[in-house]
Amino acid sequence: LWSCHDVWFSEFGTLLSTAASFVDKAEGGCFVEELDNVLHVGTKDALRKLVADGRLTRLQITGRYLYCAGNAERRKHQTRVRRSMFAEPGLTGSLPEEAMMPDELRAAIVLFFSMLDEQMRRLYAGLEALKTGRGGDARIAQLFDLDVGTVTRGRLALLNQDVQVDRVRRTGAGRKALEKKRRRSSRESKGS
Repeated sequence: LWSCHDVWFSEFGTLLSTAASFVDKAEGGCFVEELDNVLHVGTKDALRKLVADGRLTRLQITGRYLYCAGNAERRKHQTRVRRSMFAEPGLTGSLPEEAMMPDELRAAIVLFFSMLDEQMRRLYAGLEALKTGRGGDARIAQLFDLDVGTVTRGRLALLNQDVQVDRVRRTGAGRKALEKKRRRSSRESKGS
């Protein structure tokens, strides 16, 4: 791939050929969001057509479709690689679905999350949402009991590299200070 003035070009010519080639070569197959990010264009319709034409296959993993090579041996390899990525949370894979997450892992993640300051929580939640892909903001918000908007702000801050290093909040952010109410003395209330 190469670009000129925000327009992307591929040595494979068409989007169909490019998508098929990238999915075939992907070690663990591709989810739509992953391919969209790499090719800088929506690929869902192209992938559906490739599956209908028999050039690619798809299978459901963790509630999403994974697109794999049409070749059976290659598809088996890609599926094995992807399942192993989901089995081991970390930089290569997202957190497992909440229903599949062992209680010890969930407890450890929530404990770690609770030890972070406000900005780090937002950024960590955003990172996990990025790794999760489509629907990640809502899924991570539910896991950490956060507002979806907080996760989205964290994700966007990471993508835009807009992180405050020396502060937890931007100047002027957060709740406004409350004025402390003064009780009126009995003399003041009689004089009014």
